[in-house]
Amino acid sequence: MRYALEIIFKAMAKGLAESPDLFSRLHIWFIGTSYGASGTGIKTIQPLARSFGMDEFVTEITDRISYFDTLFLLKRADMLLVPGSTDTSYTASKIFPYIMAQRPLMAVFYKNSSVIDFLKSVHCGQIVSFDHINRKSDSYVDECLNAFRAILAERRRETILDGHAFEPYTAKAKTRAQVDFFDSIVQRIQRIQ
Repeated sequence: MRYALEIIFKAMAKGLAESPDLFSRLHIWFIGTSYGASGTGIKTIQPLARSFGMDEFVTEITDRISYFDTLFLLKRADMLLVPGSTDTSYTASKIFPYIMAQRPLMAVFYKNSSVIDFLKSVHCGQIVSFDHINRKSDSYVDECLNAFRAILAERRRETILDGHAFEPYTAKAKTRAQVDFFDSIVQRIQRIQ
């Protein structure tokens, strides 16, 4: 996730230099960043933000919070930021609550992540896709800067979820697919007998 965070912090720094009135309103909270026991987590994001001069615009709380507290905070956020990993097989398993919160969203992910395809299919959020192997980070920083600008300039707190595009990912649709799969197995067994 470090590479995505570097892109984000560089974009914030550039935004502050170019449009301080717009970007000085930005403060990013990272909550639940450690798997350590409550009160023992070591901050990893705050020091990185500090190295880019963004310390005063970033707060990191390492302690995990409950699922319902998470949902509450997602709904209260002005925007949601989802940094991704350079691990080519990484999938953000908790992306669905972010989508369902219907807040302006920016995702910074590896270009081949399934998250990119998913977000595009449901027409959700600003997407910055990077290729960490071909490190042309200045272009990614500019993409991220433009995504920030689009969200900050819009000042909209709620987004409209494309229910039709999201339908294949709902519990109802996934349950239907699973039931259909089991039905096909039962039918094959019945034909064999």
